[in-house]
Amino acid sequence: MVYLTGKLTAQAAHRKLSLAVGEDRFESLSSRCTCSLSIKEDLRELRKEAETAVETCLRYSALDRLAQWESVQAEWWFDESYLGANLAPVCSYFEVLVQYAGLPRARGTGHSIEAWVNARDIRGVCNDAVAVLSSLTEA
Repeated sequence: MVYLTGKLTAQAAHRKLSLAVGEDRFESLSSRCTCSLSIKEDLRELRKEAETAVETCLRYSALDRLAQWESVQAEWWFDESYLGANLAPVCSYFEVLVQYAGLPRARGTGHSIEAWVNARDIRGVCNDAVAVLSSLTEA
């Protein structure tokens, strides 16, 4: 019974809104609706990507696409003044990861990849980025 009442209420609200703004306009507006993660959830996912990527680098393995980074860095809210935090460690870390992903991977290049990773203190740079992301998601 409660389900039907809720369903009927939703249908009535849909009808009222549709009539108020016009059926064509209502359909146009409702077709553009999106559902996205909260900022904190996006930052948590970015932290997970950061932690996974460092392990990949420390194994000197090929790095997959950094999809979460690509998404988050393009968001309007990924801004120091909006988030109230210094994002330089995060940006620096992901810049290093992008460079790592671009390293040549042919037979005989393993030693140069290992030297590249060791020269950049990937673990330390990751820890700095994760500290910033953690402070943003736990606040």
